Amino acid sequence: SKNVVPCSDQCDSFEPVSIDMLIDSNEICVVLNSGQVVTIDAESHTMCAACFLGEECSAASWSPDQTALAVVEGDRVVFYDRNFEPFAKW
Repeated sequence: SKNVVPCSDQCDSFEPVSIDMLIDSNEICVVLNSGQVVTIDAESHTMCAACFLGEECSAASWSPDQTALAVVEGDRVVFYDRNFEPFAKW
């Protein structure tokens, strides 16, 4: 199908812990358990490896306004801004 986005060659470990639509940028954001963040343009289906969060993660969730991402990394929760820069740890 032309709407299938191949990711095996762009993702180290394709086990998503979070898949969200980022409305303002029209991107799908996928957080993988390896800590890799992948974004996919919803119109062109272009895939981009956005960043590595640094550690394996078991869960991730965007804030309701999609300005902050909370990620469970091991025994801590790390909060990232929209540019995937950490701004708080718990």
